[in-house]
Amino acid sequence: MSHIVEMFKECEEIADLRKKIQIDPQNTRMYEGIQWKHYTKITELNDDYYEEKARIQKSNGHSIKNAFITFRSMEGKERCIKAFEISWFQRYFIANCCCLDGFFRRKKLLQKGFPSIREVVDPQTVIWENLGVSFAQRCNQNMKTYMVIITTLFVSFWGFYYFQTIEKDLVAMVRSDCQGESSYDIDIAWLDN
Repeated sequence: MSHIVEMFKECEEIADLRKKIQIDPQNTRMYEGIQWKHYTKITELNDDYYEEKARIQKSNGHSIKNAFITFRSMEGKERCIKAFEISWFQRYFIANCCCLDGFFRRKKLLQKGFPSIREVVDPQTVIWENLGVSFAQRCNQNMKTYMVIITTLFVSFWGFYYFQTIEKDLVAMVRSDCQGESSYDIDIAWLDN
């Protein structure tokens, strides 16, 4: 949902232009023309956002359940978590006591149910393409990767052992030109002394 981020950037541009109007009132007409272009862009982004949201809801058959929110400060994050965080006892008491339901309505999402607020990783580190991969597919990919690693390790250790034994055999054999024999072991050479 990059449309929301782009709308926010457009709003920042409009705020900057308003400051410029305060500083330089002679060029107000030029700044207002640029502001109008930003407002038009926000309207287009807003329409694109709702079209994409409707397309996602239609394709999934249900509404969006998760939202990743990035805060500018740790204080803002803590205030949000504190505002929506309710213990299990409070949830049970609110759900079963009708007089307190309206009192805690601001802590509910869309006036029903309680949101689950938790801290997650930075959204820039998330690989968004992998979000739809099921648990079975992830396990299958992990098993294939582990099998390749185990096979590579086995082949490398076996090759190391095989070439080490060949090297020992070659060192153990010594050519002899004196007696006409093609080769003999070091053990036989020691016996000749």
